[in-house]
Amino acid sequence: MKFICLFSLLLSALGCNNRITSAHVLSSNHATTSTVSTGKEGDAVFPVVDNGKFYVLPDYHADDEKAVNLTLTEHIVTQVRTDQECCSSEITLTESINDKPTWILKKKATRADMFDRFYRTVSPGCCGSATRYAYFDLLTGNQSYIATEPIASLGLVGSFTLSRYLALNRLSEPGDELFVLQIQYGPQSGPSQIAYLTRSGEDIAADSTTVQYFKDGKLEPSTISGQDGTFPIDFILFPPGYPSNTHVSKDDINGLSFVLNVEGSHLIKIPLIKDHLDFSHAVLPKGFQISEALPAGFEKYLQEIRQ
Repeated sequence: MKFICLFSLLLSALGCNNRITSAHVLSSNHATTSTVSTGKEGDAVFPVVDNGKFYVLPDYHADDEKAVNLTLTEHIVTQVRTDQECCSSEITLTESINDKPTWILKKKATRADMFDRFYRTVSPGCCGSATRYAYFDLLTGNQSYIATEPIASLGLVGSFTLSRYLALNRLSEPGDELFVLQIQYGPQSGPSQIAYLTRSGEDIAADSTTVQYFKDGKLEPSTISGQDGTFPIDFILFPPGYPSNTHVSKDDINGLSFVLNVEGSHLIKIPLIKDHLDFSHAVLPKGFQISEALPAGFEKYLQEIRQ
């Protein structure tokens, strides 16, 4: 049986003070197909569902001067098993840039979607562990970020190459003797800075950590939730003298702070100075520390998460 539907996904812009929905959020045309077959393993017989999707992203800005056309073909093949704890899904994504095949991505995950300027896969956690989101650069197919929360997006007016992202990846699990949150900051291609927020004492269930922007005495959210999911809200920065001055550089990524709300009661404030997170001047609650060194004993966790 085969079902085919074709529709367009258009994300409208929202404006409020100096924050707007990301100017970089993608509008794409895509068609979907689904097929069901029968799989066998030993005595087990089960349905195998192949959900296919075909994306077309015209005029995707590779940089501030050049736009390209992206075509992506996605297949999510799921074994619907009743003899096992959960379903097993494998994602295959192929991309062409200007009609030339460029890269192929294979990933074990349960679902995927477009998120800002990334392709995102989702892998739910088990037994109290956190759901993980992997973000892949649409230009290279490389994994840029991995996180347990939706990434925060920062934009500089008039520039795509100077977009920045903050991703939070909780490494500790319930029962661990140390709370560990990996902080990643950088451009679309991946983090230029990585640090680890820690707190001694037994870690509890993986409650959410939200991110807000703080500038000129005001807090602004980093995401917006809707019927179709959660989307980033770009915090837009302007160069001095704008709009008469339209020249932008890394030095203009400056003058705000990221505020992390951990478990709904602990606020961490990290200044952003000239495109650099200033961890040395971060405001931390009692018991929290930030270090650029991975805490001992978490190397295995990080290796497993990257797979």
